[in-house]
Amino acid sequence: MESQNSRYWTTLFPDNPPFAYACLYLPSFDREFGFYLDGNELCWARAIGPCSMQMLSQFPVADFRSPGMKQAAVLLTCLHFPVLGNLLEGWDCVADTVTEEDPFAGRKRNMVLNFLQFREYRELSAAWVEAVVNPVLYSRLFVKRGRTALNPAVAAELRKTWDEAVTRRTFPMDLYRQYVTGCDGNYCYFRGESGAMAEDLCRGEGRMRPAMRFLAWGLADMAMMDDLTPAGEQWVMKQCAAVRKYAAEAGDEPPPMVSSEWVEGFSKRVWKRMEQEEAAREREKSMRGEFAAAEEEPEEKAPSPYSGEKYVRGFRERFLKPLGTNPLWKDLFPAGTEGKPAVCCLLPGRGICGFYLDGPLMGRAESQSHHPWEVYDSWFFHRVPERVLFPYEGIPDAEGDCEARVKREWLIVGREIGGMMEGLLTGIARGELVSGKGRTAHHVDDTGFCIVRGADGTEMIMSAADADLGTVVELMDLLYTMDLLFTCDEDYLKGIVEKRAVLQGRTPEEGAREYRRESGLWSSRGGRAWWF
Repeated sequence: MESQNSRYWTTLFPDNPPFAYACLYLPSFDREFGFYLDGNELCWARAIGPCSMQMLSQFPVADFRSPGMKQAAVLLTCLHFPVLGNLLEGWDCVADTVTEEDPFAGRKRNMVLNFLQFREYRELSAAWVEAVVNPVLYSRLFVKRGRTALNPAVAAELRKTWDEAVTRRTFPMDLYRQYVTGCDGNYCYFRGESGAMAEDLCRGEGRMRPAMRFLAWGLADMAMMDDLTPAGEQWVMKQCAAVRKYAAEAGDEPPPMVSSEWVEGFSKRVWKRMEQEEAAREREKSMRGEFAAAEEEPEEKAPSPYSGEKYVRGFRERFLKPLGTNPLWKDLFPAGTEGKPAVCCLLPGRGICGFYLDGPLMGRAESQSHHPWEVYDSWFFHRVPERVLFPYEGIPDAEGDCEARVKREWLIVGREIGGMMEGLLTGIARGELVSGKGRTAHHVDDTGFCIVRGADGTEMIMSAADADLGTVVELMDLLYTMDLLFTCDEDYLKGIVEKRAVLQGRTPEEGAREYRRESGLWSSRGGRAWWF
């Protein structure tokens, strides 16, 4: 795989297998994945680190002030680069102090410390961390890999799709990338048995792009959850046929974005659309001001159609069930979560959300639209026959862009934080933290809910009738957004402790005073000390 993105491929697959009948997905900020076919096996790898691989240039993977982490860095890098191992003898220079117990303390490091007083040597050290140490540590510690045996017919169908569609219809989008290089990246690379390794079609250029991405996302999620069932195989076959159909409709001509004329026109269209959207926002703001000035009496708010007794009763009969039989949870995680601490709830601004804990690993998923609840709405209000949704479907839009219907992600949260989260879920599931004392001003609709399963399998099903539901939902929102690099700081942990205090019938201030006792979970560098 010869490209600037080959380091992502080798981080996922250190043995650097040929990029043939393969896919590499590089989203903007989410964690990456890749896979390739080896005979009748799908070899896959998925980033589960505290950040995505693309963020390694901005955040170090490890806290090198920890002696254990320094030793691990030296050991792993020496194993990966034996010839260059001696260059790491000075890694203790990035630590504040060196203890006598440090096995590397006896080595000469004064020269390194003196060198690092100069800016150019500090920059060289940072470049070494970014280019060598970070990918090595990430590859060894934060990538989950596996091999999934495929039905020979499914493997043959995938190869046929790559040969007939991918090989003929993907092109290096160098000019397009040159324009959008300053924008968030969201790239998906495919390659068949031969030909150039290239991106898939760009947005607005046909239906093959979303179909290919749906296929890639579905295969990656099914492999991660070990859920390649006969129904999944049937979906893969159907999706492969759709990809080949759309590729045939597109023909053999290269897509227009390979020309400089298209790139120039694309930039003009982008700026024009941005100006139009800004003008529309200004008009809407002006109209709202005029209506507010002319309004004499506020209109009475119409009752929500979701508050009727019949609607709420039907909703609760369908969806307020234990996670093992809950259609909302099964849509988020079809497999792999049995008996594990977990939560399924409605989070404001996010939709149907859920997460589960498996030791230090956290799996989370959300679905903002096209979920079983919407199927129920269509049946209740419009008598559209209810249908069973497939968990790995995608949602194409009118312009040919796409997104996964259920967005899933797995990440390491660490042993200590994972234990804290598990304790909170178990306490709520047992009723130890939800005794009606946590009532807050947080508004909860009649269809609000939260289903919590503890480490011992105990489950608590909460609805709008529970006084604690608002506080529990706020706490679940904090836990769901657990991200070690962007949200986990002292204020974040303080918020969790305050919510726990409210559920215990105490004040947030009392919880805040307890925070200092538990702040050992956090280090001054965003919690990196407890990733290990």
